Formats: sequence, structure tokens, C-alpha cells
Amino acid sequence: MTLTSSNIRNNGIRYEGWECLRSAFTHLSCLEHLDISENYVMLYENEIDDEDDDEDKVYIGDSIKNMFATLSKLEKLNSLILENTSINDACVEALAPSLVEMKVLEICDLHGNYIRDEDVKILVSCLPKMTALCTLDISSNDFSDESQMVLKEACQIYSISI
Repeated sequence: MTLTSSNIRNNGIRYEGWECLRSAFTHLSCLEHLDISENYVMLYENEIDDEDDDEDKVYIGDSIKNMFATLSKLEKLNSLILENTSINDACVEALAPSLVEMKVLEICDLHGNYIRDEDVKILVSCLPKMTALCTLDISSNDFSDESQMVLKEACQIYSISI
């Protein structure tokens, strides 16, 4: 039997668990749908919540970057759901090259994260190379109306629903 869909939504997976999952994903070459929503993939975690200061951030990203790279090698993955996973700017930088490598990705859901204006620019720059993409959901994030318009225009050019 071959696993084609995996829903590990809201399982409390945090940075220490991503390396274990990455190892498992390397053996799932037939995986077509993956939902890892409502787990934690942010590349930095604030040790002190009082201030958004770089001194208070701990880098936790190698296992997550490796996981994104592994996902890009899943040749049949056509649906990737990363809703409410605390994706931030560093995550978008790590995720973007992997998205471009996902040649059959039709659905990408990044709804409800911490995607900002600069991240939208990065994602828009990936769209020409994401030729199979039909649906991109990055609603309920932290970017401006101007970035929303840029995204909308780019998605219209490439016939992508948002």
C-alpha cells in the first residue's frame, strides 16, 4: 500500500520534531497531499516576548529548512497546506526555493501566518516558475493592501486563484 495523503494537522509538532518528519518524508515518494497546518514552523522563536529584538531570538531553522528541501523532492506533491504554522520572513526565504522545485504543486495554502510585504515580493518572484500552481492562499497574513494588489495582479497573469 502506498501513502498518497498525509494529514498531521494540529499535532503539536515543534522544531525538534521536524527532523524526524523530514526523515519519514524521504520515503514517501508517492505523497500527493500534505497538511501540516497548525504546527509550529517559525525559524526564530522569541525567548522573551516583551520585545521584538534580534538579541532575544533563538535560531531553530536548520531542521525546518531541511524539511522544506526534502518536500521539494517529492515529485508527486500537488497540495501543500501550511495554514497557521507561524511562517515568518525567515521561513518564506527558506520555503521559496523549495516551492519553485515542486513541479506539480497545484495548491499552496499559507493562510494565517506572519507573511509580510517583503515576503509577498519573494513569493511573487516564484510564481513564474511554479507552472502547475492553480491556487495560492496567503490570506489572513501581515501584509499591506499594496502587497495584496501586487499579489493579485501577479496571480491574474499566471492564472492562479487566490
